[in-house]
Amino acid sequence: MARVPVKLDQAVRAWDGKSAAAIEAVYDGHHGDKGFAAGLIELLSIRDAERGATWLLKHHLDGGNRLTAPQVRKVHRALADLAHWESRLHLLQCQQYLSVAAADRAAVEHFVRRCLGDDNKFVRAWAYDALYRLAVQYTDLSEELDQIFEMAMRDEAPSVKARIRRLLAAR
Repeated sequence: MARVPVKLDQAVRAWDGKSAAAIEAVYDGHHGDKGFAAGLIELLSIRDAERGATWLLKHHLDGGNRLTAPQVRKVHRALADLAHWESRLHLLQCQQYLSVAAADRAAVEHFVRRCLGDDNKFVRAWAYDALYRLAVQYTDLSEELDQIFEMAMRDEAPSVKARIRRLLAAR
């Protein structure tokens, strides 16, 4: 287990969970530190740090940074234990940057399917996105994905349907 840099740990835990400027300042102050990504990944398993850590990880990946294969594996292994809906949302949004190793497929697929039934419509929308990306990588899911999308287009909230339409247009 990697050791989380103390200052990063303290900064993430000190975040109020609301201020975008404050969490961006944490990123700006630490993203160049040695072990930054590894430290964030370790913080995923700490309840009072997971929201900030997932936000920072998403921001890091959105900025064009990449994780190593072992780091991706650790992220995928942390999915089942996420407590907060925002943490689930952030890591669903990160899936566009993460390849799913065969050994992690079942865990990722289980997480994504569980998120399809989440109470939060943003989590559901991004779960459809993650399932789409999983089906691109694992084509045996393609037929079932079509059925899932068809049902969702009948039953889901308009914002979720909009995400699905974007995915269908990208095919």
